[in-house]
Amino acid sequence: MNHTFLPNNKIIGHIGIIIIFWILSRIIIHVIINYSDIFMGDSGYYISSGKSIVDKLPHFFSSELVIQDTFRPPLYSIFTGLLISISESPLFIFIFHSIIHLLFSIFCYIALNKECEKISLLSAIAVAVSPFDAIYNTSLLSENIVTPLLVSSSLLFVFFKSNKSFFLSGMIIGLVVLTKDIYILLPFAFTLIGLIHKKFSTKYLFIYLFGFLIVVMPWMLRNAYLSDNNEAYVSKGIMWPNIWVGTWIRDHKDTIDASINKVPEKALNTLNPKLSKEDFFKIWVNRIDNGAFFKDATVTYLLNNPLDVLDAWVSRYYLLWVGTRSDLSSFNYERYGTEWYAIKYLFYFINTLIIILSLLGIYLAMIFKNRILLLCIPVIYSAIIFIPLYNIETRYTQPVDPILLIFTEFF
Repeated sequence: MNHTFLPNNKIIGHIGIIIIFWILSRIIIHVIINYSDIFMGDSGYYISSGKSIVDKLPHFFSSELVIQDTFRPPLYSIFTGLLISISESPLFIFIFHSIIHLLFSIFCYIALNKECEKISLLSAIAVAVSPFDAIYNTSLLSENIVTPLLVSSSLLFVFFKSNKSFFLSGMIIGLVVLTKDIYILLPFAFTLIGLIHKKFSTKYLFIYLFGFLIVVMPWMLRNAYLSDNNEAYVSKGIMWPNIWVGTWIRDHKDTIDASINKVPEKALNTLNPKLSKEDFFKIWVNRIDNGAFFKDATVTYLLNNPLDVLDAWVSRYYLLWVGTRSDLSSFNYERYGTEWYAIKYLFYFINTLIIILSLLGIYLAMIFKNRILLLCIPVIYSAIIFIPLYNIETRYTQPVDPILLIFTEFF
């Protein structure tokens, strides 16, 4: 595809079209989604930790900011704390997130326009009108900034060739890691592919990594300085409990709820010696501090039952990609009513269609050896990194959904 340079009036017209589709999507989601409860699910954590961090910002690099405030990466908590300090109105939160997504859609148009005018406009419209990101915009969930940051960094890496663009791409992926640390290996995957591809200057790749490290390292060094054993980490999270759950969970029925009655027997069967529900639940509610317990349980069960673990991984894998991408939201319609089912089936169909067409787009990019194929790196990374983890929600692949939309338009 040839580079396309459009006159300013045409660019303004295209941006106007993107805005129209963005408005249309938000109006529809405003009508069908009930987003009055901003404390639902993980949103409650981001609000409480966000308020705590903002209140303690003068002590950000001291032990005043306790680990309970930042057992997850801190950036979205900080973002949430600042956001709700302005207003706790659900409509304000929806509009603010949506504006970020609009700016991201316009950036997709500008970045892809360096490659092809038609794909840039169609992709930007698809990203702007996507009901799934619009649904996430109604909630206080980290995907609201992970998605635009992750994809923007990838677009800068693939389509822009300058010191500034690679440095900015690296800094942005650093912000992604400070928002969701599961992506901490992604910049190294980009660097490795860049070295293999041989069309990327080694200088650019070093600049990219430097941009990443200059964002992430201060936070990690701060944690190392404050920790008892000089442990440098992005978050003191629940990696091993998640991996342990990943060794046996197969579907939504297996989840452990905040109730002692929702501890599946198959979970207890992975422990040696087997614990009672009461004893296990005491460990589970304090799982942040019991990482060593879950690490030992995971390694032991994995070594003794590798085929059972593999079966669990395979049996639930489709849930990471296939679904309505609206599981965390409430509708303004009676649950299991006619309208509820109609919307669910529609979302399921749209998501399935995107997956099929994007795979065809990826196949065509491989055949034509188009550099847009490099946008697959975050998709492949997500497809692999979540395999051993608790991963029964399409939420975990939502950040790469705009990339799937771009490949859909490429097809």
